[in-house]
Amino acid sequence: MHWLTEYWWFSAVGFANVFRLRLGWSVLCAVLAFAVYVAVLWGNYGLALRLTRDRPFYTPRGSDWAPLIPGITIYGGTVLIVLLAIGAAQQGAQAWEVLLKFFNTTAFGIADPIYQQDVGFYVFRMPLYQGLQQEALELLIWALLLSAGLYALRGEIRLERGWKHLLTGPVKTHLCALLSAIALVSALGYWLARYDLLYSPTGAVFGAGYTDVNARLAAYSVMGIVTLIVAALFIASLWRPGFSLPLTSLGLYVG
Repeated sequence: MHWLTEYWWFSAVGFANVFRLRLGWSVLCAVLAFAVYVAVLWGNYGLALRLTRDRPFYTPRGSDWAPLIPGITIYGGTVLIVLLAIGAAQQGAQAWEVLLKFFNTTAFGIADPIYQQDVGFYVFRMPLYQGLQQEALELLIWALLLSAGLYALRGEIRLERGWKHLLTGPVKTHLCALLSAIALVSALGYWLARYDLLYSPTGAVFGAGYTDVNARLAAYSVMGIVTLIVAALFIASLWRPGFSLPLTSLGLYVG
């Protein structure tokens, strides 16, 4: 009913084409967001199921829920993936304006004094870059949580093994691949955060102040480099089966 009344109003004022354009891009963004979430989440969850297909589910001794745990885990994971994809589709439907701005970029002819970027970059491109980075990070974190949760239920993650052998074999490869992707996307977030300093409200005036230019800018650069190093450590663990991740690097990344 809401969309119908909206269409009647736009038609009454002679902007029916504008409404159809908005509706079409909203549906497209929602479908793309839903498809990407389902593909990534179910791809990782399905991979975790495949890698642990020969291992029984962990069940507490004497529990009456033991026969139900496999079905609850599999179908519960599927329902959670669908709910997350629906939520992503709802957010994606609201991104139609950001996407249209990106595809219709216009130069302002005015460059900022720090990065020498045209003002049009911040108006038309930055919102999409930041939105994609945030959504990618959220998606990868959910994929990691789903996969790690299933591995824990299958007994593939055991604290009694010690940190060096906490993860082994294909399970280690899978989770390290997700962690390296999260680190890379986080590094991209630090790189994009440098541009947000131009909107900083912490100085005497709105915009990048002395502290932003001389301290926060360097801090973001350092954090980005450190995150890239952490990503390199995870990638190294993929190519070298005997490579163990230093505990200090994990603590640095989490911090």
